[in-house]
Amino acid sequence: MRRIEVALGPRTYEVTIAGGLLREAGRHLEAYARGGRLALVSDENVWSAWGKVLSGSLEAAGIAVNG
Repeated sequence: MRRIEVALGPRTYEVTIAGGLLREAGRHLEAYARGGRLALVSDENVWSAWGKVLSGSLEAAGIAVNG
């Protein structure tokens, strides 16, 4: 697993890169879900390629998926 810091002053954030991480997304994002909900933005190409994998991971973590 590799972590990269995107340095933007007070808006700095970290990006995590690892094989298979999308399948674990629900586990990593559940702490941010309010009432079991999150807002994620994707385009049609990315969603058609990876939407099922991400949806399954989110649903397994108890996060509702509409998309």
